[in-house]
Amino acid sequence: RICFIDYDRQMAFVADRISPETGDHDIIGVGRLVKDHSGEEGEIAITISDNFQRRGLGIAFVRKLINFARDENLKRVEGTMLFENRGMQGVFRKLGFRMRDAYDQDGVEAELDLS
Repeated sequence: RICFIDYDRQMAFVADRISPETGDHDIIGVGRLVKDHSGEEGEIAITISDNFQRRGLGIAFVRKLINFARDENLKRVEGTMLFENRGMQGVFRKLGFRMRDAYDQDGVEAELDLS
């Protein structure tokens, strides 16, 4: 499910680099958008390696995913993050998302109206 994407319902973008030690490609971040069953809304999820956080990858992924969602004619996207993740909360706020406490009280939900 993670490696083989259903392109009608989801998309994944990756950031990679060539390791100076091995010459191999290393994935340093992944951004995903999964549409709901109605096809009108989507959920954004981003993971970035600890060593590459706070370098602009988070905002680049969110922008890329928002543009993809617009191209797919979605009306709304949302994401959930831990309450402690102030960096990503700032990214979502900067890009116009509305923030609210998550139902489980341990997280924050971000929502952006695209219509």
